[in-house]
Amino acid sequence: MALQVTTFEPVIVEDAVFLIERVVRTAGEVTARVNDLVEPETKLATESSEAGRTLTLHLARELGVAPNTVSRYLTKPIGSAFQAGEAVARTRRGLRVITASAPSAGTLTAVDEATGTATLAPEAPTRELPALVYGQVDTVLEGRGALIRASGARLRGTFAVGGEVWGPLKVAIDRPDRELTPDAITPDLSGAVVLGGMTLGAAAMRRLAEVSARAVIVGSVSEAEVRRVLSPSEVLPPAGVWRSLGRGRALAAGSERAPVTVFVTEGFGRWPMAAPIFDFLARREGQVASLLVPRDGAAPEAPPELYFTVATVEDDASIQRIEPADGVVARLVDPTHLGTVVTCRGGVLLERGPFGAQEVVEVEFTTGTRRRVPLANLELLTAEAQSS
Repeated sequence: MALQVTTFEPVIVEDAVFLIERVVRTAGEVTARVNDLVEPETKLATESSEAGRTLTLHLARELGVAPNTVSRYLTKPIGSAFQAGEAVARTRRGLRVITASAPSAGTLTAVDEATGTATLAPEAPTRELPALVYGQVDTVLEGRGALIRASGARLRGTFAVGGEVWGPLKVAIDRPDRELTPDAITPDLSGAVVLGGMTLGAAAMRRLAEVSARAVIVGSVSEAEVRRVLSPSEVLPPAGVWRSLGRGRALAAGSERAPVTVFVTEGFGRWPMAAPIFDFLARREGQVASLLVPRDGAAPEAPPELYFTVATVEDDASIQRIEPADGVVARLVDPTHLGTVVTCRGGVLLERGPFGAQEVVEVEFTTGTRRRVPLANLELLTAEAQSS
């Protein structure tokens, strides 16, 4: 029997208006204003990477003095700045000078003579939050960032490794089922987001970093190759790097150490990029691609996203939500058929089996074969229907 089902945002969305959230990790100073026009490099906010963090220095213990006397041994008064390794307090014991040094550069903010400790606020290098896309500030999020209203297209990936970047898209591989090898990576990819085909290895990732490419988009990647790049000096087990986000998505610990951002559309292993995704990207060669990567602590429903935005913000054009129906292009996400592109041949049905009822959809493979698959194993790619 037919069912009333939930609609979905497709993996590929074109000609729509998006609200893109751009926020800092910790409380920061927001410089963006409502209605400001922004470009990818426009600064929205600044934050301190060490904001709110302090270090406790155990001066009495290190100097071997009574806690209530530590103030007399300070080399500089409270409020002074210290360099890493500089003596914060010093005493003499016979011919020997004993010092307590600052473990990092910072400012001495307090001394507690009840415990014999001091507080050092580390130097806090500031980090700027770029808009990353073309658009207009819709809402200012006080102390955090802004919502950007942007027009264009969006692609959702499975997972990504590395930081958020933008750059012109350049096609390095002409087919979705070919691997990007180091010899195909040339200096003209400097500053680019590279369309890389099926997969790449650690050597290709390092070569991309050598030519200063900003990111690469591939269908799949070996998790072992990613581990080699993130921890070249030691062999870490998978559990030491990856955290599962569900539905085939994962987040890499230490992802910021990646020499180049890797945006994956299908999953782990050696799977070709889905042809509709490859075609969607290849048509946009030369356009600015903006990659938004979820951070540690992200929810499973927050996959990496790639945007192509334009300088002119259009009138509202809502994202078309779709449901499985005849002609809708989708891909399978179960381990056996991961990334296989199919065409839906009807809506969602309730199929009863030995373990109860489940929602299924009849799909057609490129060979013409049809079969029913669980709705949970299906991801809708595009709202454009294909004829029977």
